[in-house]
Formats: sequence, structure tokens, C-alpha cells
Amino acid sequence: MLVEIRARLDQMDAEDADDYFHKNRLIYDDDSDSPGVFASIATIFVEYWLKHGNEKKAMECYSSIRTWVSVSELKAHTLFEYMLKKSKRFDSDTINIMVDYWFELDEFNKAMETFNESQQQGRKRMVGCYSNMIARLCERGMMWEAEGLFEDMCSDKDLSPPPDVSTFRSMVNGYVRSGRVDDAIKISNKLAILKLRKVSIYED
Repeated sequence: MLVEIRARLDQMDAEDADDYFHKNRLIYDDDSDSPGVFASIATIFVEYWLKHGNEKKAMECYSSIRTWVSVSELKAHTLFEYMLKKSKRFDSDTINIMVDYWFELDEFNKAMETFNESQQQGRKRMVGCYSNMIARLCERGMMWEAEGLFEDMCSDKDLSPPPDVSTFRSMVNGYVRSGRVDDAIKISNKLAILKLRKVSIYED
């Protein structure tokens, strides 16, 4: 079946391919008798859209895979690496999907590896990836790791914009959960100072 789908895709234009994807989604997405089938089909469509330079459609197929747990970790990571290499405009949403996937499986090291790969030298460092990673780490009380990324965001002049309110809030909540109230207050005060500076600059 997968071979047939791949062969038919090669003969379709973009509009027909899109219709073909949604047709397969209706058939297999909620098929409890065939776990993982739709994930395999969606993978084929991801490859198709990347091949044709349409990262938006590739992401639609990629994010529609609901049965991640039924797909082997190797396959999921292989698909991500494929997208990382093929896509020239690999955005933060794509990376965050994979990071969140590893966190859901409690594979924190693999989540960090995925993040690091996406921010490697030669690629644009993305604020959205930092914010998401910090939020996931804080939710699980991994404050040492979150602190390191947060410091990177604050000190890296090439990383723009700086941490937003939601990132500060993640750090505050993480500190509170960890019983580090003093650190939570320090972060809150730092945010207050930054806000005052922005207001001052605006008024000038």
C-alpha cells in the first residue's frame, strides 16, 4: 500500500496530492485496527512536500500524526533528521513539536539533543525554540538546565528578541515549584526592571 501511495504521488500535481493526503487521513487516522499506518503514510507525504519545496504542507502532514507512541522512536527521530536536512526554512514550530514529543516520552536527553541540533552552528538560533525548551524544563523541575538556556537568551546579542514575559513566567513558576522562592523573586524583579526600561525608552 505504501509503495502504491508513493508511486501515485509522483504522478500528481500539488492540488491532487493535497486531496490525496486528506483522503488517506479520513481512512486511516482513527483506524484502531491499523495502529501506526497513518503515521507511515503521513511520512511519505512529508517527504513529498519537502521534495517539492513546500515546508508548510510538510509541517501539516508532520503535525497531523497523532499516533507517535505507536511509531518507533527511531522512525520518529529519523523523520525529524530528514526534515532538518531537507528544509531550508526549518521553523521553531517544527522543532518544538519534536521536542514536546520527546518530553511526553520522558526522553529528556533526546529532547535536548533535538534542540541542540536545531540550533547548531550555521543555522539561525530561534527564540521560540528557547522559550519552549525552557518552559518544558521548568514544568519538570529541571531548573539547572533551564537556567543555562535562560542565561543564553539574556546574554546572546545575536538572539533577538530577548526573553518575553512568558519565558520569565516559566522561570518563576519553575523556581516556585522547586521551593526556590528567592530566585523566583529575583527573576520577577528582573522582569519588572526590563519593563521599566522599555517604558523609559519609549517615553524618550
